[in-house]
This record gives sequence, structure tokens and C-alpha cells, in this order.
Amino acid sequence: EIRRLTSRSPTRTSVVVLTGEERAAGQRELIHELRKTGAAVVVVFVGYPSRVPELAEADAIVLAYGHTGSLSETMKAVADVLVGEAPLRPLVIEQDLRTAAGRPETFRAVDLLRAPAGVLPVNLREPFVNGLAVPYDPSKAIRRAEWRFGNSRRYRGLEVQYTFDAPGRYPVTLTVTDSKGDTVTNEFHIVVEDG
Repeated sequence: EIRRLTSRSPTRTSVVVLTGEERAAGQRELIHELRKTGAAVVVVFVGYPSRVPELAEADAIVLAYGHTGSLSETMKAVADVLVGEAPLRPLVIEQDLRTAAGRPETFRAVDLLRAPAGVLPVNLREPFVNGLAVPYDPSKAIRRAEWRFGNSRRYRGLEVQYTFDAPGRYPVTLTVTDSKGDTVTNEFHIVVEDG
């Protein structure tokens, strides 16, 4: 089977889905042979990742904690992550943020969103070790970001700078459209104190 898979015309990236229920020696050999063709190898490991260090020859490893009985749902979610189309969700801000009147503040959309989103390849700069993780950049899944700072004026961009002129408590609203055209809104408050 490994010979059949590696004898086809080489691809730039090969995505290999593995589970803990398969034989480790065969998994390592498949990764090694795919790498010999010049392909970058991305391993999607479904299940408990105790054997992941054995797969360190891969260029990237994506962990999907899931039972093999729910493999189709898990793989749909993994595929969305790999191509940068995972859903964006607003991060819950439980306490008011604080600033001073007259002080410019930078607001970043990626700080206010949860998203297992990104586009491969993700490069690990050193050999894989237990506990090493590379977070995805959710900005790749954002098509448009729009901000409002307690007034009717709109500001566009993943990162904007805004200065509150007077003390008070102001709502801040971020509306983001993702790569699929879905829109999410995050609203929180900022308390502006005397400068």
C-alpha cells in the first residue's frame, strides 16, 4: 500500500490521517517514504496523542482529539482548519477594559476571536518535542473587520487605533466577516478614566 501511494506523481503536500489504532511501524514508514518523494507531510492524528513523538519526521502534526466512531465529523472540522475556513467565534470579555482619556489604544481583531483557523503549512523550527504547539493565525480566516467605539462612525481593519477623548464607559463593537461570508459580532465595554 505504501509503494502504491508513493509511486503516484508527487504532490507538494500530503495529508495523512492516522489513528492510535493503527500499527506505529507502518505509520512511520509511510511518512518516511512520502518525505522521500519531496512532499511535505502533514499528519492528522485522531485520538489520544501519546504516540505523536514517534511521528516526528512529519513537517506538521495536527491533533484531533476524537473517537474514531465520530471520524467523519472530526475530519470535516480538521479540513476546515487546514484550509483556513474554520468558524470564528467571539471571545467573551467578562470585565470592562480600562484606558485613560487622550491615550491612543490599539485594538486587534485577533485578540477578540476564538478560531482554530489557519492555512498550512505551519513550520516547526526545531524537531517536534512533547508539548510543542503552533497556534494558527485567525486573521487568515477574516475577510473584513469593522469597529464602532460608542458612536456611529465605522473603522475598518484587523487592527485599528482609537483615542477616547472624554471619561466614561463606552461600548466597543467588532463585527467580523469570515472567509465563508458568515458574520460574528463581539461587544464589550471600555472604561475611560481621566488622563
